[in-house]
Amino acid sequence: MAPKSPSGIQVCNHYSGKTLMYCLPLVIGTVHKERDGWIKVTNTSTGESVNWPVVKGKFKALVELQEGSNRINIQGFNELPLELTLIYQLSEIQRYVQPIYIKCCDDPGCFQAPSGVPNSSINAQNRILLGAKLIQTFTAEKLREHGFGEMTFKLGTDENRQPFCHVFTTNLSLKQAHSMDGGQLWNHFAQELISSKEFKDKENCKWYAFMSFTRYNIPDDTEIPQKHQDILKYTKGHTALGGGGLALFGTGNLHTWAETISELVKCFTDTKKIDRNNLMDDSGYRQFYWANYATGLGASLHELGHTFDLAHTPTGIMARGFDDIHKVYTIKGADKVIKTKHECSTKPSSASTDKQPAVDIVFVEKSFQESPLSTTMTVITEHYDGSTSLQSFTENRDGSVTSSKSVSSSLMSLSDSVSTDISAVSSPEKDFPSELPNSTCAADYSDDKVKQVVFRDGKAHWYRSSAILLRFHKWFNPNNPEINHTIPTFESGQLISQNGLRLIELRTVPAGVVVHHWEFLNQNPPKRFTLEKAEIQNLFDDTDEECTVLTEDNFGNILRKKIFLKDLIN
Repeated sequence: MAPKSPSGIQVCNHYSGKTLMYCLPLVIGTVHKERDGWIKVTNTSTGESVNWPVVKGKFKALVELQEGSNRINIQGFNELPLELTLIYQLSEIQRYVQPIYIKCCDDPGCFQAPSGVPNSSINAQNRILLGAKLIQTFTAEKLREHGFGEMTFKLGTDENRQPFCHVFTTNLSLKQAHSMDGGQLWNHFAQELISSKEFKDKENCKWYAFMSFTRYNIPDDTEIPQKHQDILKYTKGHTALGGGGLALFGTGNLHTWAETISELVKCFTDTKKIDRNNLMDDSGYRQFYWANYATGLGASLHELGHTFDLAHTPTGIMARGFDDIHKVYTIKGADKVIKTKHECSTKPSSASTDKQPAVDIVFVEKSFQESPLSTTMTVITEHYDGSTSLQSFTENRDGSVTSSKSVSSSLMSLSDSVSTDISAVSSPEKDFPSELPNSTCAADYSDDKVKQVVFRDGKAHWYRSSAILLRFHKWFNPNNPEINHTIPTFESGQLISQNGLRLIELRTVPAGVVVHHWEFLNQNPPKRFTLEKAEIQNLFDDTDEECTVLTEDNFGNILRKKIFLKDLIN
């Protein structure tokens, strides 16, 4: 349970003595009475202190942990301080994500920035490393909302067991790099990294990579571009692509990123506008510095998600939900309370026992237990533009959970926007990576007859099937040499795995957008599942002839297979 304090300061999402496998936990809490002001959060074990805003009695703070025990002190408003102990234990997962900063062989590696803003390779490493920690924390917080505890990926560490950002010097000159498009750059670096002797255990590594040489430059007497596609015309060395073992991103907005956690609130609330005469604006048409930070950080997580085998989804990080990632770490506007409706009940799992705060956090049904009758839950997501989208889950008599196609209108617009996308597969040498989807506006849905849960961090969440896939993914679980690595098979319309099936996902072709999924979270998942023609065809348009089936088993073994709908069993 959360620690209690006579001072009235409460922490809602952690308890004293808790062990974490990541080093930058998000601390969410409240202060007695609806006060505005600041609190001071100190890790007395390291001596680091950072002030964080309090809005109407609510706060969010990040605290850097050292390996082992950390004594955290929270004080403010002349109250008695609240103290709790958090224990950081380095993850035992063998597979990891390595942040890297790529510079050309004839260039010092400075990124583009306004005059007076430090932009050296060291400044870039600090920004990228903090970004990597932030998305590691995001993943832990958002998987917990789905009932899976604080699971997350591991970051690469140095000889001192500290996460770090590696500087990689490519054999490309600056001129060569600027002559290549995004796909060519991704292919080049995928091959160069996999053949490099600078990295050990490359088969266990996914690279979270940023290119130092991104440059935005519009010719003199040229009208300032307004559309994103026009901005890209004047930008060299930029891309946003992910798949296989490489997530690759440009650094056109890296100057808006925080270099230390003490700068985070300032950077995520900076209302200065990008000067499009001199700097790239990649903000989802919002133009503010904070929006460039949010879109850049969130998009980098989106691309990393593709390396974890995630497809585009109707909502969430794998759609355009990454534009809202700043809302996870800030409390601006947190006083807006959205009521949820409960018309039927589904027992939550006991997977996570932490007390959740009443606001500022997403509540999603925590797993699904066996039930004698089918029950339905609907997740309604509010977008930052005011629109909403909806996804329904139905728990069947056999314990499986199916998702509805009630998001079809937003799905169709998303499919149209990514028609050239190919879903990522296994190795960085072979894959064609996935791109970012265009911004979409989902349809407005409401249904008073089913259970409704609202994501309160805007669109910044993991779509349900994405969360399931990550829950059992090999990059999120320690390696067990005794497990069966046999990939599931597809035979005569049946998906088969002796390890037990955990997720079956249907994706459109060629866009690779999730349309439907089944999840199996029971203790004894099924070893066979039949894809029935009538049910599957109802999920697709009449013009669709094929789809991709992704199947994940209990040990994270994944099968992807394209199937023709006409060949399924009646």
